[in-house]
Amino acid sequence: MFSTRLECARCGAWYGRKTWASNTKCKDAVWQCNHKYTDEHPCSSATVKDEQIEALIAENQRCALDQDACQSAYAELDTTYRKTLARRTSLEKDIAANTAKHAAITTTLNDLTGEPVSEFHPAQWSALIDHAIVTEDAIRFVFRTGEQVRIALKG
Repeated sequence: MFSTRLECARCGAWYGRKTWASNTKCKDAVWQCNHKYTDEHPCSSATVKDEQIEALIAENQRCALDQDACQSAYAELDTTYRKTLARRTSLEKDIAANTAKHAAITTTLNDLTGEPVSEFHPAQWSALIDHAIVTEDAIRFVFRTGEQVRIALKG
């Protein structure tokens, strides 16, 4: 069960299962670094028994699965996710609105190409003009591009 799952912190080799005193009543299975006795300078890592590993895994699960901490982390992630999702939805709506504006402006500009404007067209007003500012003697038209044109009121 622990084969290729226990790595030596000293040399990086894997731990292997070894049987100590296999021909006696004191026979015992342990896990030790596979390089413990293979090199000129043996690895000095610890040798552990199945029971020790299992007990430490159980302790780790008790500590790691603190439900209050898990629930708190989940709630925080869920809040972040919902905010991000709302932001995404808002951005998608903005993109759709801007795409529609772009299409309307492009269509209107294509209609205007080469022809002088001789009369008022509501579609052109909607597509090109964001808003107008009226003063006592003029109207300032603010285009969707941000440019402004001031035209004097005729008496």
